Amino acid sequence: MVLMNTSACPSGRAPNSSPLPAELRRDLSALLEQVGESRARQIVGVSRGAFARALAGLGVYPGTVALIRSALDQQRAQIPDSDRGQP
Repeated sequence: MVLMNTSACPSGRAPNSSPLPAELRRDLSALLEQVGESRARQIVGVSRGAFARALAGLGVYPGTVALIRSALDQQRAQIPDSDRGQP
């Protein structure tokens, strides 16, 4: 049996994790305000813990960042340009 090392590194973050970029965090927060936590987590497809860590600026795994980025990009694509304030 192989066990995965789950110990945190000295910085308190899990290895290979980093905070969500500020722009994504801002957009994720806006999504949360628009649709509520439960629906936002469903749209993004991450656990409650990962969602909370991302919003709090704590370390999240690269896969979580990719899921959030992809979901937010899809949400932006569904908004008509007129609603974005762009001509």
